[in-house]
Order: sequence, then structure tokens, then C-alpha cells
Amino acid sequence: RWTWVAFDDAPRSLAAQIALFGAAGLVVGAHGAGLANLVFAPEGCRVLEFPVAGRANRTYEWLARALGHAYAAADAEATFTGALDLDDAAVADAAAKVRGLMDGSLR
Repeated sequence: RWTWVAFDDAPRSLAAQIALFGAAGLVVGAHGAGLANLVFAPEGCRVLEFPVAGRANRTYEWLARALGHAYAAADAEATFTGALDLDDAAVADAAAKVRGLMDGSLR
């Protein structure tokens, strides 16, 4: 059973961020500083990142892999403001990658 929680610009204490990410089984997000909270996620957490254009910055992929998380990058790209513009193909790709992360076929 999963509960979806949006991690947005709402102010959160460090303790609240640690608790939120410490209980995460799956993190889905646009490339950005919020993904630094992966350091609090339990080993084996699954991560789907919407990277910046051209996957120019792979910091969070390297972080996730170093921490023992399963990682995939979506085909759709985020802007530096975190905005996503997803067409049907991008949504289908992201859903397929989440399924792959969940069933273990993507690491």
C-alpha cells in the first residue's frame, strides 16, 4: 500500500524532511535540490528523475546509485525551474519506468 506525498515549496523542518524521505519507497521528481534528500531514503529506494535537458547534470543519478537506490531517468526533461511538459508518450515512458523500478527490471 502506497501513500503519495507531494514535496513542494511548503516549509518543512529538517526533521520532517528526514522523516518523509526516510519512509520513501519511491521518489519521483524533477532534477533539483529537493532530490538531495535522497540521502535520507532507505537503501533500495526507487528513484525516477526527470533530468535537465540532455542529461547534462547526472549528480542525482550518481548520488542514488552510491546510496544503493534503484534509479531511472525519464525521457521527458525538466526545466531548471522544475516545470514539466509531458505529452502522452512521456507519461507512458515515466509509467513504464516506475513499473520497472517497482518490479526490479530497472536498477
